[in-house]
Amino acid sequence: MDFAVSPCDDFYRFVCGNYMKTTTIPDDKTSVNTFTVIVDELEEQLKLALGDTDNEEISSIQKVKRYYQSCINKLWNFRGD
Repeated sequence: MDFAVSPCDDFYRFVCGNYMKTTTIPDDKTSVNTFTVIVDELEEQLKLALGDTDNEEISSIQKVKRYYQSCINKLWNFRGD
């Protein structure tokens, strides 16, 4: 919220003004909104959570992590990374 703007004069700037001032659009994107920011953060959290295997985790969690890692490995091999 941008409290420097009166909501009666420009409600949109009052509500979204600071978001527009503090948000930058990454080079790999054409636009950004609160939903894309949340999706990007969720994807990063999932990558971190699925990236490492722990022998003390229950087997179903280990299987999910191995499956995810095998998909990532296939993608890297396909792209030549």
